[in-house]
Formats: sequence, C-alpha cells, structure tokens
Amino acid sequence: MVDDSTGKRHGLPKLFGNRTGAILVAEFIVPGLVGSILTLAFWWPLALGGGFIGGDVYNYFFPLKDYYAEGLREGHIRTWHARIGNGVPLVGEGQTAPFYPPNVIAYRCFDLATAYNAVHGAHYLFAFLAAYWLGRTLSIGRLGSHLLALVFTFGWFPARSSLEWAIVTGSWMPLVILFEIRWIQTRRVAWGIALVIAMGAQLLAGHFQLAFVTILAALWLAITLPIGGYSWKDHWRLRLAVPGLLALGFLLAAPQVFSTWELRSVSQRVTERFAESTGYGGIPPLYLVSQQLFLGDERELTDQYLNSIKANTNRVEASFHLGWACVLLLMLATAARWWRWQALPWFGLVVVSLLVATGVLMPFLKDLPGFSFFRYPSRYSLAAQLGLAVLVGMAGGALRKRLPWVGLVTLPLVLVATAFEYEYVGRHTSYVDVLPYAPIAKRDASIVAKHLSPIDRVLAPDPNTLSLIDVAAVPTYLGLGPELYEEWRSIDGPFDGDVAATPEAVELLRRRGVTHLLTFKPLPSSWPATLVWSGDDPFLNPRWKRAASEPLYLYRFDAALGRVYLEDDQGQPVEQGTVTIEALRPHRVDIDVETPVKTRVVLTDLLYPGWTVTVDGEPVEPVADSPMRRVDVPPGQHVVEWTYRDISVTWGTLVSLLTVAGLALWLGLDRRQRS
Repeated sequence: MVDDSTGKRHGLPKLFGNRTGAILVAEFIVPGLVGSILTLAFWWPLALGGGFIGGDVYNYFFPLKDYYAEGLREGHIRTWHARIGNGVPLVGEGQTAPFYPPNVIAYRCFDLATAYNAVHGAHYLFAFLAAYWLGRTLSIGRLGSHLLALVFTFGWFPARSSLEWAIVTGSWMPLVILFEIRWIQTRRVAWGIALVIAMGAQLLAGHFQLAFVTILAALWLAITLPIGGYSWKDHWRLRLAVPGLLALGFLLAAPQVFSTWELRSVSQRVTERFAESTGYGGIPPLYLVSQQLFLGDERELTDQYLNSIKANTNRVEASFHLGWACVLLLMLATAARWWRWQALPWFGLVVVSLLVATGVLMPFLKDLPGFSFFRYPSRYSLAAQLGLAVLVGMAGGALRKRLPWVGLVTLPLVLVATAFEYEYVGRHTSYVDVLPYAPIAKRDASIVAKHLSPIDRVLAPDPNTLSLIDVAAVPTYLGLGPELYEEWRSIDGPFDGDVAATPEAVELLRRRGVTHLLTFKPLPSSWPATLVWSGDDPFLNPRWKRAASEPLYLYRFDAALGRVYLEDDQGQPVEQGTVTIEALRPHRVDIDVETPVKTRVVLTDLLYPGWTVTVDGEPVEPVADSPMRRVDVPPGQHVVEWTYRDISVTWGTLVSLLTVAGLALWLGLDRRQRS
C-alpha cells in the first residue's frame, strides 16, 4: 500500500470514525454530491426526460423490462415472456432481473423510459459511493478515495452504456470487496452477512459474468491482501470462509440462479457454435497499450480501426481507458518510490485480469467451470479497473500526505481532467446516442401496431423490438435463449425485404406461427405475401433512425398457418375443424377447438419445462416430439388450456427463504454470545 496510513499499528482504521456529524458530511454527503454531479455531467439529458437509442436498448433491454413492468403494474412478477420469439422464460433470461429490488421499485412506479434512466443513473452514484468507501476502508485519504471512485465508475462503464447490465451488476464489485475486507479485519458476523447480501444482490442484478469476475477478484484478495499488518495465515479461518459466504450469496439469489441454470441447459450456450466463440471480445494487447496513450483521435475508437488491425472484438468490448492524468500520477508514485508492499495484491489483480481480458489465456481456460459459460474475455478487465482505481487512489493519497499543498491543488485538477477525458472516450466508444426525448414515448402512435393484434407474430428487420407494440416478434436476440432460436440464423431474409423467398424460409415461418412480415424494402414477388400498409411509423422510424422519407412495409404472410392450427398425426396441417385462441395471457393460453375427427392442436409457442396442458379440464400429456406445444384431442368441441409455472423459481424461493432464516439465526446467536 502507498504510505498513506493513519498511524494505527494493528488493523485498518474504523470505516468512518466516531464523530457522527462531521463524518456524515465528510463520508456520505460530500462524496454523494460529487458522485451526483459527475453522474449528471455524464447523463444530464436523461434527467431531463431524454432517452437512449442504439445498441441493445430497444432490441433487448426494453422488450424484457416492458413485459416485466406490465406484470408489476398488475400486481405480480411474470415468469414467462410470450412476445419474444415463440416465448422465453422471463426469469431465466437474467437480464430482466425481476427480483432485483431497484427494478421492482422503479418499474412498478415509473414508465419504462423513466425507470430505465433512473436505474441507470442511480447505479452510477451507487458505484461511486461504494468505490469511495472501499478507498476509505483501505486507509486512502478522502481526495484519493474520490479519485479512486472516479476511475472505477466513469472509466469503465460509460463506454458500455449500451449494456445496462454493466453498471447495474458491476457497481456491486467494490461493495463486495469492502465487506470481505471488513469481515476478515473485524471477525464480525454482521460483516459476513453483509458480504452474503451484497453477493446475492449482484446475482439478482442478472449478469452472472460480472458476478463471476467479482468472485474471482474476491478470492484473489482473500488469499493475497495483507490486513492489519498480519500474515494471511493468522486469518486463515476468516479468509477460507470467504468462498462459503460467496456461495451463500448464490443461495440467497436462488430464484434467479435456479431459473437461469434451467434455461442454460437448453440454451444456445450448450452448442458447439457457442463453445467456438468464447474467445471473441477480448482486448488486443497493442490496442490496450495504445488506449493509455490516447491523444484524442476518435478514429481510434471505432470498429473500423479494430478491423484494420484484424482484432476479433468490437470497440465497446475492447475499451479500457485509464487517462493521461492518472497515468502520470502512477508514474510519479513509482519514480518517487511511494509504493509499499501492501499495493502488490492490487498490482497482481491488474496484471492477471488484463492478461485474461486480452483473450490469450482463453484456450486454456475455456473448458474450466465458469469460464466455459461466458464469452467476451474483455469483461474480466472490470477487476483490473478496480485494481487500477485503488492504485491511483493510493498514489493520490500519498501525494496528499507527502506534499500536502501540492496534493490539495493537484488532485482536484486530476479529477476534473480525468472526468472530461472519460466523458469524451465514453461518448465516442459507446453504441448508444442520448436523445433529448425517449422514442419509446411515441409507441402508442405506432401505425404498424394498429394493423396487428396480440396473437400475431411478426418477422421484422430487428429482433424483439415489435414486442414493444404488443405483438410477438421474431427473430430473437437473447443473451441466454433457447437453442431453438439459433434456427433463425439460417434465414437470409426478408429482414431488409430484398431477398427472394426460399422454400425452407417459407416453411420455417409457417411452422413458427409467423403471420406478418415487416421490411425496409418492398418484398420480391416470390414471397407469398400481401402488402397491408407502407409509410412512416411515428415510433418505429425514429427507433431505427429512419427518416420519414424511408417507408416501412407491412405484409400479411399469406402462407401462414397462424398462431394456432390443426394437424394430423403425420404432422401435416389439416383444414377439417376450427381452432381459435380465446385467451392469451402470460402464463395461460385458452384454445377452443371443434373437429369432426381426432386431431392435433398445435400452438406455435415454445414447449418448455413448466408448461402443462388440460383438455376440458382433464390433465393430459403433450406431444413432446416437437419444440412447439402440441396436444391430441378427440372429435367434438373442446377447450385446451395451457398453463405455466416456473418450478425453478418456486424451489429457488424456498431455498432463499431458508437462507435468510439461517443468516438471521447466525446473527442472533452471535449477538447472544457477545452479550
């Protein structure tokens, strides 16, 4: 650690001290104001009603959050999403984060855009405060801790603003590390329970890769970090308990963890194609170095530049920027020999994390538990960002201690200069733009929506977006989605509308219940489709950044079998009889059938664990040789009812409640012993 100690001989100082009023101002209000000012400086249009456009916002996050928010307003948490593709478990797709407390509050109380912006901005402030408090726990001075918080919060996340999970999940890393240190330092059960809760909250936030990175960082520091001047052997019981406490965090978040694990077993992540792609998204070593020498040429922050150096990544994943002022501060601390041996674990964390982030180790790591589950090795650089932030904070604290007046003047200038540099780099790297208004606010004016009904399924140029106008949308775009949806990659069109129809494409659309096609260009005559409408859509044109002079084209798919149809036992569609959907709800579908012969009712929604079916109120077994929901019915009039219950969520909730009870019992026994 840099020589910035408080003079105490054993242990780190108390987190904030004893003077309640002064400490409240110095350790909560001041950093809270600084964090708020920086957050507003980066994202002020969002505070004024603006909104994101581009990246994954409208084709991934909004479709998940919108359907989730509808359920909250109805008074419950939906566990199935019926509008993305042929359906997907809403809890299993972790980016929904339905049990994450900030999401429950925000999406219950606000409209979609406001809730999304509020969650986004609040986690920047939260990350800043957590990183600041980590600095203070490490005995770094207040100015140094502010600099630490700036480097961690605004150095890594703004470039990834198209990825909501980055800030929402990553913001928990410094708090997990803080509670880990306090647990080892104080031996207090309360800190151990706080570590469990922080780990559980990060898992509930939904992005397991960043939670995995946090776990790796916590385990590294549990082994290497010197605390209180003792060797790690003196704390071996407390240190070895850290993996167990982190595991309890998984049990606390069991409703999310169990559902995601179930989806993973039938997802695209079990395919060979995914296994072959685990090395994509690293940080090229030379590009990693060049970013630290960045001189403001925004051309270096483009995918075209990365393609020119044949990098297997994109500009967002490859982004890792420290800033000139911070680099110079680290160089000064090194030249002046201000580093002490306590800084070595953080240096090690930086080196190991960046080595993994470049992707050079993935051939050796990709088959190991955890690593085999994720792509994008660049995301391990979050741990390096935290390590560098701590080192920058230590260097700043040492400057303030050894040259008080120089540090008092220099560190605020470093903070301001670095903030400007981060804003510039983040703005030119991210895939999103921030508009003065939220395009989602115009969806009620959508003309396309007026030509469609909730039972329609539309093939569109962009995945998932049309689910925002209350219809089912294909193709799909999911971080964790059923393997079945990989089949949409076999279609070359008609996403733009200028690709000729093929028998294979037409048959796939029929069997998956597609009823309409939406394109950017007129369809060739080879498509069995009739034009329903063309023109400028008040919602979809701005969403796709298309001018009013660039019309959209909506077609009825004339070869459609419909959302539900009848077939014989050979799998061929039949015209004898009638079938209609009487009720289409998130967890239940009611179908009326009338047929003169025994037939099979096909609902073109995904047959997934948890879906059960009754015919006239009697439970029956579905036909399980197809990914779609199929059931045989005898001649006559019948009511077919499909219902869904996510058993993994039920079991997960039970495990979570038992974990809470166990933690409460542990805390109670500890307090009883202390009293």
